[in-house]
Amino acid sequence: MADWVLNFTKSGVKVKKQLSAQARELLDAGLWGLPSTAQARDRIAPGDRVLVYVGAPERVLIGEAVVNSSWHPWEAHEAAQYPGTFESGIRLVSCVVWNKPIALDMVWPDTEGAKTNPKPRWYGAAVRLSSNDFAAIRAVGHEGKAPPVASANPTLVSPGGAPTPSSGPLSDSDALFAAAERLRKFLADPKPINETSTRAFFLDRVFDALGYDDFGDIDHGAAVQSGDFPDYVLRSNGQAVIAVEAKRLGHALGPKEASQLVKYCSVLGVRWGLLTDGRHLRVYDAPITGVPPEDRLVLTIDLADWVDREDFDLRRWPEAAMLTKAAMANGEAIERYAARELIRTILSDPSSMSIKALRADLEQRKVVLDQATIVSLVDELFA
Repeated sequence: MADWVLNFTKSGVKVKKQLSAQARELLDAGLWGLPSTAQARDRIAPGDRVLVYVGAPERVLIGEAVVNSSWHPWEAHEAAQYPGTFESGIRLVSCVVWNKPIALDMVWPDTEGAKTNPKPRWYGAAVRLSSNDFAAIRAVGHEGKAPPVASANPTLVSPGGAPTPSSGPLSDSDALFAAAERLRKFLADPKPINETSTRAFFLDRVFDALGYDDFGDIDHGAAVQSGDFPDYVLRSNGQAVIAVEAKRLGHALGPKEASQLVKYCSVLGVRWGLLTDGRHLRVYDAPITGVPPEDRLVLTIDLADWVDREDFDLRRWPEAAMLTKAAMANGEAIERYAARELIRTILSDPSSMSIKALRADLEQRKVVLDQATIVSLVDELFA
């Protein structure tokens, strides 16, 4: 019997957002996709134990399972049930999704593997773990909480620019967590609600929690030249930083609404647009050219998708923190996030000019790989 970590990254998903939710779907289905290029595919055997790791930008461990088959191309009935994109993989049994995700950097430093791989760098769709490390990480997952982190700074900044929470609640997240709790309470016993009520009961509280709480921080219904107007314009240091199109709770947030928002941003000269129904915050990088407005989406935050306060601080607050009044004073955090996601998208496309250029560079160095293989290797670097 061997122990493994299964890497879940954006290469194996249909929608390149909310990776944890999609990884949970695979565990629920008991089918885990592994491409034919996965180096460990032939070494994974029935009876092996696996931990499920969700890669960048979340970087969390979410559950465990036992391998129930060798690697194989999906049979017809498996392909019909498999919710991912790969054409092959393994069957899993005894699948358990932990009560809350566990941040990798909260458990890895105390493992044996950290002595030789401190970052850690896990290259490949499946990575072998020592039995001791597997047991240590699994124990934390079963406790339902992460161990304390020896740090007095609750809002350390990650290399990507987004705040990284410590193990305890973040004081800056208190107000947003309260707004998210209010939202969850309403969703548990919903009533008919219109756009005006959505703004009053939910959105106004969210914006206040993000620091837009002074008289000059928000314009309501700022007119644009076309005669239409965004519902809000958020300001930082007196400068307009985010145009907001608000819909009632549960309203579709699709291409039509995205196009309307991007138009507002263009006329107002604001880079960032926020399309929201009070629950979902969809952030658009409006000036991106050559793609439809809907494809300019760079970040989606679901304020109702969390298990408890610790989980909220681990996953939802770092996303929302990039949109706070303080963070938008220079916009560096969301700009770095958007740039990183755009780079990831470009380097995930075998037909992109960047991948073609990389292939040519490799061939000059006597390394001959097809573009799909290069994309696979690049994706491992992002994991």
